[in-house]
Amino acid sequence: MKDKTILFVDPMSYHNLALYDYNLLLHIKHKRLIFACNKKFDLSIPHTIYHLFSYQEYTLLRKILSYVFSMIKILVICEKMKVNLVHFQWLKFPFFDYIIIKILKYRKIKVVYTAHNALPHDSGKKYMWIYKLIYHEVDKVICHTHYAQVQLKYIFSLQNTVVIPHGLLDLKLLQEDSDIDLNLISHLENADGIVFSFLGNISNYKGIDIVVETWLSSNALKKSNAKLLIAGSGVIPNIEKLSLCENVLLLNRMLNNNELQFCINHSDFILMPYKEISQSGLLLTVLTNRKKVIVSNLPPLIEPFEFISNDLGYILEENTSDNLKAILEQILINREKGVLLSEKIFEELSEYYSWEKIGVKTLQLYTNLLKNKCKRVV
Repeated sequence: MKDKTILFVDPMSYHNLALYDYNLLLHIKHKRLIFACNKKFDLSIPHTIYHLFSYQEYTLLRKILSYVFSMIKILVICEKMKVNLVHFQWLKFPFFDYIIIKILKYRKIKVVYTAHNALPHDSGKKYMWIYKLIYHEVDKVICHTHYAQVQLKYIFSLQNTVVIPHGLLDLKLLQEDSDIDLNLISHLENADGIVFSFLGNISNYKGIDIVVETWLSSNALKKSNAKLLIAGSGVIPNIEKLSLCENVLLLNRMLNNNELQFCINHSDFILMPYKEISQSGLLLTVLTNRKKVIVSNLPPLIEPFEFISNDLGYILEENTSDNLKAILEQILINREKGVLLSEKIFEELSEYYSWEKIGVKTLQLYTNLLKNKCKRVV
């Protein structure tokens, strides 16, 4: 295994997603590991780095061309460095990515893909056929939860999956000079009441409509000294009515890392009434900060409750505004402000979602795949 060369590829290794790569690569103890990443990746890891991807800086055709040229460079690196295994984290243009994977397989290079989601969110069945081809072409598909593994087996009849957990994410590792919105500071820094927050990209599958309906339909919430914070980019339903509520704070744009960390720090509960999800990086980021969550009854969200403790917050047995309203109003009655996860629970979380263990499992996966020796095609 020591003489094998591994290429780890993540086109999206910037902002929050860079944390995943940083933590994982820091704990994969293999000398001949190369990281092909986004040009915005600026964290230090003990591996060779190629800053290849910058597609996000362009629009439409230039975006596609930039990505295509970067992926062609992946093939060049594989040839130049005699790569034995390629591990893809994200795929941006699956139709072209499938061609790249086919070329790698023709060259007898092992291919691993991490399926953070079974299919792109809010895409329906649009990409099902191409992902079916990709999943059956790669040698191994990594899932972060057992639920995602079951999904892939059910939807795509996959037998080449393995579960390796997603680790905890600490936003403090991302150093930024970005300013924090003054409106956030003035409303949250000295908030007297409980702060409920809905954070990150705003989308229907995340249940933003449930959150909005809950607040608008509850006089107890609207008239309380509690605050509802909705911060992130996307469409907020009934935003006009919501804006009239004195205890609602809206920041309808993408947050920088400092702002996201600030919002988490000054929240008491993070609202996650998701309608579908395979894995949530936000959940693990919030738990890293010892904050409590209110989640829908989906296996990927309640997994920490089952393996670690029930005292991580609340589970919505029915993902409805009535159910969420009942929980929020009860929290008001209980005055559950500033209640952090206990040290014991945080230690258990850190043990279960240990990056060191995740690194060992990932390297073991590489080793097992490369035991099946095959001659490279030149």
